[in-house]
Amino acid sequence: MKKATELKEDDFRVWYNLGKLYSDLEEYEKAKDYFHKALALNPDEYTIYSDIGRIYYIEKDFHEARKYYYQAFKREKYDTIVLSALGMINLELKYFYKAREYFGRVLEIDPENEQTLIMLDKLKEVF
Repeated sequence: MKKATELKEDDFRVWYNLGKLYSDLEEYEKAKDYFHKALALNPDEYTIYSDIGRIYYIEKDFHEARKYYYQAFKREKYDTIVLSALGMINLELKYFYKAREYFGRVLEIDPENEQTLIMLDKLKEVF
């Protein structure tokens, strides 16, 4: 790993892949560090924001997760994983209207998304 970063230290993919590796190993602080290095080199790559948001979601820091997933959304408006995550995060934060809005966007792209249909049914019970 060290050799790759020494040879290609200006390639965001090296840092991003290290972030993915540490995320898979559940070493989230290291993963976030590497993801942030990747972001410094390529701030327009939405998947980096999404992966950082996923870590914060796992850590149950929903406000931080929302910030990063929203940055991913600003860069890629049609990724159903990002949209679903924003729906789930807003649901956790009890922002029911926003949750419904993001789940609705998922269904515009993928009308038969079963998980989203289930979440919208649960939202109807609350909101």
